[in-house]
Amino acid sequence: MSYTDTKTYSVSWYNYLGGKIFTVYTQGYFGYDFNSVEPHHVDSWYQKHIAFNPWQVSNWQEGGQAVSSTLGEVYCSGRYSWGFTLGGNYFSVQDKYIKVYITCNKFGQTSGGWIDN
Repeated sequence: MSYTDTKTYSVSWYNYLGGKIFTVYTQGYFGYDFNSVEPHHVDSWYQKHIAFNPWQVSNWQEGGQAVSSTLGEVYCSGRYSWGFTLGGNYFSVQDKYIKVYITCNKFGQTSGGWIDN
């Protein structure tokens, strides 16, 4: 089996004024043999960039998985939200699911992407 170099993919999110809010990273490598692919997750993390950043992250997940017999991915995902508490009740102002991933096919070709909804 052949192996790719360790790959890192990142995506940054910005506020309405153009200030960087946070960046999400995932890192891994893949084994491939032209018939199948094995994902190997190394690390995933996020970094907040502004002081007093209100964004909170919940349901954080990271790992590697087979998408099919010929495509694997390493990924991280979580729910990013910010809001306020009033009278003991939390009100979410903005809430989004974010997934950052790297895929590799059975030929060792990699690409990165993200889901933001």
